[in-house]
Amino acid sequence: MMVPANTADWWYVRAYPGRVDLMDEAARVVLPWLRARADEESAVGWFFMRYLDITGLHLRLRINCDPDGVDRIHDRADELTALLHTVRGAGSGPGLTGRPPVLGRTGPKKVTPCFYAPELVKYGGRPGVALAEALFSAASRWYVDNDISAVDRRYERAAMAVRYLAEVVGTAMPGREREFWTAHRKQWGWQLRLEVPDQQELREVLRTTAGGIAAASAIPPVSEHAAVVAGTAARAATSAVPVDPANLLLQYVHLDLNRWGFTPAEECLLGIVAASSQINGK
Repeated sequence: MMVPANTADWWYVRAYPGRVDLMDEAARVVLPWLRARADEESAVGWFFMRYLDITGLHLRLRINCDPDGVDRIHDRADELTALLHTVRGAGSGPGLTGRPPVLGRTGPKKVTPCFYAPELVKYGGRPGVALAEALFSAASRWYVDNDISAVDRRYERAAMAVRYLAEVVGTAMPGREREFWTAHRKQWGWQLRLEVPDQQELREVLRTTAGGIAAASAIPPVSEHAAVVAGTAARAATSAVPVDPANLLLQYVHLDLNRWGFTPAEECLLGIVAASSQINGK
């Protein structure tokens, strides 16, 4: 039986894989463990995201369950650390902009417990946070079910992201697509300009990315998940959540692309490709 949301508490840790380019493999190893603990405790929800701060790039892992369950999961945190120590491999290559992974330094493989504070203002108070957390849980399950960590990041996963962006925006904001893409570029364009400041180089990056995406094969089906995201945005709009629907959608898609391993600069790049394909009807 699922724990009632009003009696649940949060278990939250940061998991550091030791190298920035091992994030995909770390996610592939630790997320099934996270999901299994959530299932054992009949959790209200669980989700993850990737995050970069002064401590380095890491996975943020969260489970919402009975307080006693939080204690039981905490007592097994050493299992998570042991899993991180199994993460090996050559790591991921350059990203979509051709740059090496950010902050490529190494560090310890470790798990650090933290306190979770929901972003009430960003998502529109407790009702908006509840919708967002349910969406993030569904998105995390979808990630594991489709083994997204194993999908080639540079073009196959990028093609999946472009298809997803076009479908979500087309469904959630019919007739307002251009408005969304303008807001999206305003939100993340400075990150892309910071990473690729030369205009000629940026045009080449766009051309190369669009060509690689067009040639991609074995793209995971994303329509079902895109519909869940658009549906969540629609429920927020009809539930008096006091945040502009376009702003909420920006946050929802950003967290998905974050989970899939794309930087904000790459998200902007993928948004440009998605907007072009949507506007041109391709």
